[in-house]
Formats: sequence, C-alpha cells, structure tokens
Amino acid sequence: MAKPSPERQPAFGRRLRTLRTQQGLSQRALAGDLVAPSYISLLESGRREPTLDVLLQLSQVLGVPPEELAGGPLPLTGVMPAQGGPIDDAAAGAGGAGLALVRETSDEIVRLLLHEGGESREPGSVRAEARALGERLRERPPSWATLVIGLRISQELAALGDDEAGLEILTQLAQRVDGVDPPTARIKILVDLAAAARDAGDLTRARVSLAACADLLPQSGLEDTPEHVRLLGVCLSVRCELGADAGELASEIAELIATAERVGQRGALGRAHWAAGTVHARLGRTDEAVRHLTLARSILGSLDLRLSDWTHFCTALASLLVDLEVELDTAGECLDASLAVAVVRRTPPGRLNVIRAKYLLLTGDPAGAEALCRATAADGTPLEQPDQARLEATWGRALLALDCRAEAQERLRAAALRFEEAGHLRQSLACWRLLDQSTSRTA
Repeated sequence: MAKPSPERQPAFGRRLRTLRTQQGLSQRALAGDLVAPSYISLLESGRREPTLDVLLQLSQVLGVPPEELAGGPLPLTGVMPAQGGPIDDAAAGAGGAGLALVRETSDEIVRLLLHEGGESREPGSVRAEARALGERLRERPPSWATLVIGLRISQELAALGDDEAGLEILTQLAQRVDGVDPPTARIKILVDLAAAARDAGDLTRARVSLAACADLLPQSGLEDTPEHVRLLGVCLSVRCELGADAGELASEIAELIATAERVGQRGALGRAHWAAGTVHARLGRTDEAVRHLTLARSILGSLDLRLSDWTHFCTALASLLVDLEVELDTAGECLDASLAVAVVRRTPPGRLNVIRAKYLLLTGDPAGAEALCRATAADGTPLEQPDQARLEATWGRALLALDCRAEAQERLRAAALRFEEAGHLRQSLACWRLLDQSTSRTA
C-alpha cells in the first residue's frame, strides 16, 4: 500500500488543533500517557497520521465521536479522508474490503472498541457479538483494517475471559499478516499472539511469533515506543519460562527498563517494571521482584487505565505475590478488586479462584483452599494449561495439610506432569520434590 501523501493530512491536523484549543487543552494535556506531546504536534502539522487506537482515545479525551475527529468514516485503511471527505473504496486499494467491513458494522465495532456499556451489558451477548465479527473478518481479504479490527476483537474476548476464542482469532490473523502494510499492525498482532500463547502455555508458538517481530522491528519505526517496550517485556517473560540463563535475563531486564525510560511514558515504564518483577519472581529473586512490582503498582495506579487493563494488572500482581508468598495483604486487596469486577462483568472467575485457593492456603485455611479447588474443578470452567497445573498443585498442598496423603500425591503428580507439558520446568520440579518428600514420609 502506498504511504499517505502529506497533502492529505492537514485537514485532520486542523480539526485536532481546533478541538484541542476549543477545550483549552495543551498538547501535553491531550497527549497524557497515550503518546508524546511531540507526536500531537506532528499530527497537527500533518506530518503524521494517527493509528486507530490513537484516534479512538483522542476522540474520548476530546469528547467527540471518532468519525467527527476523522472527518468521515473510521480511517482504518491507513489513509485519512482528504479535506474532511470520505475515502472512496477504490482509492483505498488493498484496504477497501476492510473499510467496507467497517462501514457495514461501524456501530458494532465502535461499541466494542470503546467498551461502550461493557460493564452493564450481558457478557454472553458481547462475546457472541465479538465472535460474529471475528467470523466476518475471515471472509475478507487481509488488510491493515481487518488486522486492527481483529486485534481489538481478540482483546475484548480476552477481557471477557474467552481466552480460547481470542487466541484463535490471533492465530488466524497471524497467518494472514505477511505482506500487509504497515508493519506496525503486523507487530501488534504477533506480540499479542505471543503473549496469548505464553499465557496458554504454548511457548513454542510464542517464540516463533517473537522471532517474526524481531525481523519486522527495524523497518517498523516502532523502536523506542511503547509497543517496543511491550515486545521486550513479552520476549523477556517467554525466555524466562523457557529457562534462559539468569545472567542473560538480567541484561534483558536492564535493556527493558532503559528502553521504557527513553520512551518517557509512565504507562510504558509501569508495564516494564511489571514485566521485570514477573521475571525476578520466576527466578526466585523476591526482593527485586517486590521492588519492581511495587513501582509498577505505584505508576499504573496513578493512570486512568481501562477497567479491563487495571483488573488484568491486579490479577497478575496478586498471582505473583501469592507465588512469592510475600505481601499477602496486598495480594488479598488485589484479589478482592478483581473478583468484584468479575462479579459486575459476570465473567467466569476460574483463574481468580486458582489464585485465591493458594492465598487461602498461605493464610492458614487449607480446608477453604481444598474446597475452592474442588469446586473450581467441578464447575467445568475451562482453564489454560498452566492455571490447571497451579490448581492441581495447590489442591495437592492443601490435601497434604489436611493429611489426605493418597489424594494429595495424585494431585501433585498431575500438577508436575501438566507443568512439564506446558514447559514450566521450575514449577514441575518443585511438585516432583514435594511428591517425593510426601512419599518418603508415607513410607
């Protein structure tokens, strides 16, 4: 696809500057933690074109419909409307089919992307709507538009707890990204796929996606941007799970933090500390893990994050603190916050129950932990392989504490095998050791 010509951009820049000045906002105030103030200047001067995410979030800050800011239908083909007029499908080239999809379903897409009414709507209907849009994407030729829409649909499904459907859409998108411009869209898809595959325990697929990202990065223009920070963070976590050398991981953590500091956005820096804390926790470096996680909570807690993003962070933080067996009061607070959101959004609390069961065990309630593990296993809520392994491991430990050794050994053996299958070798070894100790005491 040809790059947008500069003469097509001033109309958007004038609209953005007019709306900003009408509301008395500086470029820095409008930029917030989304982009750098200098990027707002480039947009207003016509030297840069906003991505879909930026356009949607700027329209929220300014309090205007996305179409009003864009000057026409959502510009998902990578070309802004000329002089405020609509884009003709024929002029949109390879993105025409994607633009047609947007025009046909604009209300549905905008509602999904902006989470309009997300907390009050029935989660089942939102999931069905997102799945239906995903199916429609399969029928369209690959384009920047269809990739961006598919990416956001997969994120919405993940936020609703439908990780399997989100991963399926990402997998399909990744198979269609070759040759689609700009490479920024391809990198976003591949990073999301790597993160989703990592969470599902498919570390081989995650590694393949990250290798493709590394090849695309030099030509993408994303170096030293928030997306670069995210790529480094996901790569770091995957390499840690694959058992990379601790010294190499320490160097990569330093590179991640340094990159986030160069980017200069608090959101990127908070996420970098989050990733660093996660890896230190996996390596058993408790003090460093707590230091980075405390910084992440301080930074991210001061930002106006989407509810789904904040809930994801609280869940991850609770999981890490419980795994480290430190700061359990903070872990309890995070769990309570995440569970409250799950109740409001009526999303399955499967992973939260896994974390809460271990929290109950650590805070002296093995009977409560065992009952929660048994109930979670019985209710049929699907869990990703690593979470299923964690459930079995906690269940086994709770049963040991209750002196139910035979069943405890069965659960620990199942956990060790699941961790091993998922590539989580450290956790697998810990379960085998506990099983051996239990067997020795029985003998």
